[in-house]
Amino acid sequence: MLDTTVEEAHAGANWASLTGDLQAVIFAEMMVIIPEVQLGAGRHVQYIEPKTNVARGLHLNFVTQPLCLIALMLTKLSVGLFLLRLTPSKRHTRVIWGIMAFTVASFIGNFRTSLYLHSSAIVL
Repeated sequence: MLDTTVEEAHAGANWASLTGDLQAVIFAEMMVIIPEVQLGAGRHVQYIEPKTNVARGLHLNFVTQPLCLIALMLTKLSVGLFLLRLTPSKRHTRVIWGIMAFTVASFIGNFRTSLYLHSSAIVL
C-alpha cells in the first residue's frame, strides 16, 4: 500500500503548479518568437527586406529575453523539485535546496540586468 504524507503531496502539487507556469511562459514566448522569425530573426541584416523589419524584429527580441530567463529558471526549479522527491538523503536535500536558492538569486540578478539594459537601450 502506498503511504503518502502531507509534505509529499504538497511537494507534488508545487511541482505540478511550477510545470503549469512553465508551460504558460513558454507559450507566451513562442507567441512572440513566431512573428520575430517572420520579421527576419536569425538572418543577416543585409538580407532582410524591408529594412523596417529589422527594428521591429529587435523590439520583439527585447520582449523574449526576460521571458527566456523566466522559462529557464522555472525549468531548473521544476527539475530541482523533482529531484527532491527522489532523494533519500538529508545531505542531498540540502544541496538541492542550495542549488535552487542559487538559481533564484542568479535569476534575480540576470533579470535586473536584462531590464536595466533594455531600459537604457530604449533611452538611447
